[in-house]
Amino acid sequence: MNGDGRLIDVHREAVATARERIEATIATRVTERRKTRLEFTKSAVIAQFQHLTSRAGDPNLHSHVVVLNVTRRADGQWRSIENGEMFVSTPGTA
Repeated sequence: MNGDGRLIDVHREAVATARERIEATIATRVTERRKTRLEFTKSAVIAQFQHLTSRAGDPNLHSHVVVLNVTRRADGQWRSIENGEMFVSTPGTA
């Protein structure tokens, strides 16, 4: 990176975009009167860790993003994520 902070800025923007796309797909199942539907909460619990080097100490800018299997429904209840939509590629977002 040779001291060029622009590379780190671009990397952070790219990771933020990826996180936004993931959050847009966050849903949980809601069952009412024996019918199950998806509620898109678009709310995730995410941890992000940025590293500047590899394990060997070589320059290697990368981030680890961990999405916990939990989301909060509109009624305030915490539920597990229905993650099928997270793995569907939407045209124009790849």
